[in-house]
Amino acid sequence: MPNVSAFFSYAHMDDANEFLSKLRRDLCEEFQIISGSELNLFFDRDSIEWGSNWRRSIESGIANASLFIPVISPNYFLSDSCQTELHQYLAKTRTPELRDLMLPLLFSNVQTEYVQLDENLVQRVLEYQYLDIQDLRFIDRGSAAYVKRINDIAKKILTANNHLIKQAETELSTHGELHPNRSSLDANQVNNDEPSGFFLDSAVELEPTFQKMAALLNQINQDVIGIGSIVSDSGAEISALSARGEMNPHVALSIAGSMAAQLKPTSDQYASDVQDLLQVTEKASELLPPMINVWSKTDAENDNLKALKDLIGPATTSREQIVSFKESIDLVKGLSRSLFGIMRQIELSTSKCIAAIDIVIGWNELLPKDSRGAE
Repeated sequence: MPNVSAFFSYAHMDDANEFLSKLRRDLCEEFQIISGSELNLFFDRDSIEWGSNWRRSIESGIANASLFIPVISPNYFLSDSCQTELHQYLAKTRTPELRDLMLPLLFSNVQTEYVQLDENLVQRVLEYQYLDIQDLRFIDRGSAAYVKRINDIAKKILTANNHLIKQAETELSTHGELHPNRSSLDANQVNNDEPSGFFLDSAVELEPTFQKMAALLNQINQDVIGIGSIVSDSGAEISALSARGEMNPHVALSIAGSMAAQLKPTSDQYASDVQDLLQVTEKASELLPPMINVWSKTDAENDNLKALKDLIGPATTSREQIVSFKESIDLVKGLSRSLFGIMRQIELSTSKCIAAIDIVIGWNELLPKDSRGAE
């Protein structure tokens, strides 16, 4: 059996005392013991060389991995970078036959009253057959119980990889006799006689996508401006009352309640626009590779490459603005109970937005080198 490639996606906050770093090393060692093959488990602290482009390395690691292993926890779903990695891989596993590509590890309870997470995203992950490893945090490393749990995870990865290999062999065999030397085909390999997508089919689906994405980014910018204005106006009102000596906790609480009521419709619109952006972005990620392959070889299609670059450039600028916006509203969330729910919704929508924008920015790596924008 050939070596297996997998991407280990985790929140750095969960790697206290290098627990996940050690888990990853133990998992790779156990996999080699039971299979005789190496598990190439991409782990950003070990797999990204000093000085390399962080985002490009992550995206390359995801694209080249057969399996995706997210270590899910509240921290994972609160991390913008983890959400980006997750959405990028969810786009890769849209079809049912590819569901075995994702093997979630439940590190800490994500269905809890103590923290508000993106319920839709949590459910999308929990729909996969996940392994509950919460007990590992309370077991001594090297103990029989610990080694047994590591063995269970390694066996699950081995089973999933073998299933993917069989799927690839079945696909190959439907196009002719399977070559004897291909019996241990890597799960990432497919029949070279059939492209991963079809240009005309993709063109019809993708044609309105760039315009829709540009419109959504513009609308999201307007949503953000609207939210910022409401927060700013309320802050100005509090400052004016304070200057006149008319401010007290009861008045401030009343203003916070009014702010929450004003924010509700804009927050709902923002959440809807961001969800639309994320969905169209995931769909575009599925369609783009065959399109770019043709565009890069056909001079007549260079306008499409330009349109894609024209989308990536503003997305980069939007990301800076969205990140700044997220930082600016962080303190507002804790002002009152009435504001918390609304601001948490805005915060979750913003994390989704950053994840979608990061996917768009990542498309720059799909372009021919002479067509890429500045990095």
